[in-house]
Amino acid sequence: MNQMSIFLYATDNVLAYKDEMIKIMAKVVKATDEILFTQFGQSKEDITFFVSMTDDDMAEELENQSVIQMTNAKLVDGFLRRYQ
Repeated sequence: MNQMSIFLYATDNVLAYKDEMIKIMAKVVKATDEILFTQFGQSKEDITFFVSMTDDDMAEELENQSVIQMTNAKLVDGFLRRYQ
């Protein structure tokens, strides 16, 4: 994650990498074994995962796109309506 952050900070056209970044992070979340969460009394199914980017006019769109790919479907609608 640190390397990705450094790369994106140094890149002029972050939007060109946005979709691929979301796909990679979603793949990592989905592949992470549930045991990692249960050892801390959590469940992956109950966590809202999303990607956010500071200082960007597209931050909300990025969050909305990423939550759909990374989060249990039962939690997505609540997140998408967070500003209503």
